[in-house]
Amino acid sequence: MGDCLSHTNRICQDRGHMTNDPNQEPETGPMRAHRYVAGYSPATIQHYTRRTVACQAAFILTHLRSGMTLLDCGCGPGTITIGLAHTVAPGLVVGIDIEPQVVERARVLGWEQGVSTVHFHVASSFALPFAAGSFDAVFAHTLLQHLSRPISALKEMGRVLKSGGVIGIRTVDHGGRMIVPANQGLDEYYDLHERIWTHHGSDLRLGRHLRSLLRQAGFIRIEGSASYDYAGTLAETRAFALAQIARIKSTPAFHEAIDAGWVDQPTLEKMMVAWQEWGEHPDAFHALAMCEVVGWKG
Repeated sequence: MGDCLSHTNRICQDRGHMTNDPNQEPETGPMRAHRYVAGYSPATIQHYTRRTVACQAAFILTHLRSGMTLLDCGCGPGTITIGLAHTVAPGLVVGIDIEPQVVERARVLGWEQGVSTVHFHVASSFALPFAAGSFDAVFAHTLLQHLSRPISALKEMGRVLKSGGVIGIRTVDHGGRMIVPANQGLDEYYDLHERIWTHHGSDLRLGRHLRSLLRQAGFIRIEGSASYDYAGTLAETRAFALAQIARIKSTPAFHEAIDAGWVDQPTLEKMMVAWQEWGEHPDAFHALAMCEVVGWKG
């Protein structure tokens, strides 16, 4: 563990609001100005803990090797990050997120699993607290669609990459969403969901533009691909439906939508019933298109 902490100290760089001490959180700064519209309720975070390297990072695994240093931007509760740490061990992996509570949860998970080559920090992708050329690889999963300036964030990720380093980005594109059987309550949910997320600056169809974004950020040899996150068993549809119900109940933006006159409480209740019925339906299936891109720093 000591060697890894020393390595973390070497790659960290003081950027005003940040710190070189891996055990100390940064002061208020740019990351506090950004709001993650989905929120950080226990149900939301629990839903994200189901994400794994095998499902969500398969597209970049062939480009990773033992001993690499890797940065995971928007790491959330850390399940993918820890999987990446196993992939590149004994190389160092650092996960960053703007929300202190999910960073702390990720740290606890790393400690519980005894992974000494992973560290987590509160930081913004717009102002990474690391020296230029610190990492062999950078990864980000479902982050870019929430950022107001995705190209700026990509350029900052490129700054901390070594020459020849690889970047892997995966994000949603709701233009490829599938859900059956359809019903009015789910249609109303997705209409409201898109209105809320767009109002808060998210681009739910950003995935199809990833190759362009990486090119504009200065990356080369850019390769695009796509896959689906899906729920296709009764256990999976039940879990997915419960996650959507919990999101309606606990995400502040849904209740702000009531204040804005976009929806009323009875309609939200109808949406939750629709999700519950869908989750139990024997024919239920949900699939969300995920666009992926790999590029290199020249």
